[in-house]
Amino acid sequence: MGLIITKFKAETVDFKRNIEFNEVYFKENFKFRGIDFMKEHDTIISSDHTNSYLLLKRFNVEGLIVVDQHIDLYDFKGLNKASVFRRCFEEGLIKFIIFVGVRESEMDETVFDRELYYIDIIRTNDFNEGVLKALKILKKKGFRNIAVDIDLDAFDSDVIKGVEYCKDNLKNVLDDRKEFIEKELNENGLKVDVDIKKLKKFAIENDLNIVYWHITEFEPNFDDGRTLDLVKRLI
Repeated sequence: MGLIITKFKAETVDFKRNIEFNEVYFKENFKFRGIDFMKEHDTIISSDHTNSYLLLKRFNVEGLIVVDQHIDLYDFKGLNKASVFRRCFEEGLIKFIIFVGVRESEMDETVFDRELYYIDIIRTNDFNEGVLKALKILKKKGFRNIAVDIDLDAFDSDVIKGVEYCKDNLKNVLDDRKEFIEKELNENGLKVDVDIKKLKKFAIENDLNIVYWHITEFEPNFDDGRTLDLVKRLI
């Protein structure tokens, strides 16, 4: 398993503080290897979604599955977690993205051009069902080199606390975004019963190359233990 040290961490869009990557915590809880040793088929953990940009620059990925409550195609200035996939499209780092677990409010508020950015959205609260359907779509489109990018805030906000966007952290949100984010967090997230073995088995049987699994937006300082448990099951 590879591990990204988030020295690249970009400015946050909505929050007033910038949480650093807790290297000691991850060394204690996971088999640790640094970014210099990252290779294909690793599972990579980071604390900021902007690291998806680094991964797509490093690896050849044709189709990307993004599990997230947000679409992250906003046209905010520079590179940050809300604009990361827009920047990746603009630089030609990715051909197609399928989003799984996007909240209803995000769909209402986000303006994007599906033809320009070549995206699809799967509406479901079942992680296994959503990712499996996405794998089937990418296979049908002829993509073989695929990556799976999992933002932990896509999961049930009443269960998963070890993320920046959770109900307990609303006090840290900038006032002009607080109402919108609170509305999103009160909507259904993905159920936490994940079956990674089944998904990996399907990929192997269908000659799909999962280049990497990226698990991101993990903030241990906020966790009550259930987010860590989910991360281990995702690995």
